[in-house]
Amino acid sequence: MLSVLALETQFNDTNCASKILLTGCKQRTLPVKRLITVRNMATLLEEAEESSKYNTIIMSLKSIQDIHIDFIIKLRTEWRVLFVIFVLGDPSDVTAVVRPSVQVSGVLFTPPDADKLHKTIWEVYTEFTRVNKGHQSSHNRFVVKSGAENIFINTDDICFFEAKAKKIAIKTFTQEISFYSNFDSVLEQLSDGFVRCHKGFVVNLHHIKGVNWRDMELTMTDGSFLPVSRGYKNAVVEALTAMEEKS
Repeated sequence: MLSVLALETQFNDTNCASKILLTGCKQRTLPVKRLITVRNMATLLEEAEESSKYNTIIMSLKSIQDIHIDFIIKLRTEWRVLFVIFVLGDPSDVTAVVRPSVQVSGVLFTPPDADKLHKTIWEVYTEFTRVNKGHQSSHNRFVVKSGAENIFINTDDICFFEAKAKKIAIKTFTQEISFYSNFDSVLEQLSDGFVRCHKGFVVNLHHIKGVNWRDMELTMTDGSFLPVSRGYKNAVVEALTAMEEKS
């Protein structure tokens, strides 16, 4: 589902983009799970700092300014997935947004047609689904380098990683594989489905069977019990919450 952050500078218009989107969300006719609308760039910049919350930006503008274009170009370098839709009050501004550095996903003009805006959102959702699947497939295996060979392990089979001296041990239901590395390098290969719970452990969120916050301990699906240190507790809570919201 899409998480949309919208800058609406045309609120006074009866048929503005944000009102159309809000109606669509309430009627559940749009694939949008989160819609936040702001009225100025200061609030937009502040909200956009939490990049993990959003994948779609809508800029409803009476006129384009350099700050709007610079903002989108900056996000392109920071966000893994970003779709941008412009709703322009001045048709001549289209030349400012249709450029490689902006990579616009859709352009509409004021007043926006509800059907066209809905169609654009659904097209973005289709592309988001395709891109997201591609991202997930590129992270569905973990590569262990052993000399001149590479060992490929399905990340779904990994319960957790454990630090052992200068080595890292991968624990699955059927095997343990050790290799020389560190958790910084390990986490670079992994998707959001993994989180560090302790200085000595990185866990697969999908293999957490239970949580005991009193004893600061995780019960894993393979029967293991892993410690949670206080320094990593918040990271575990946030990761589990995010996973529940996605399900």
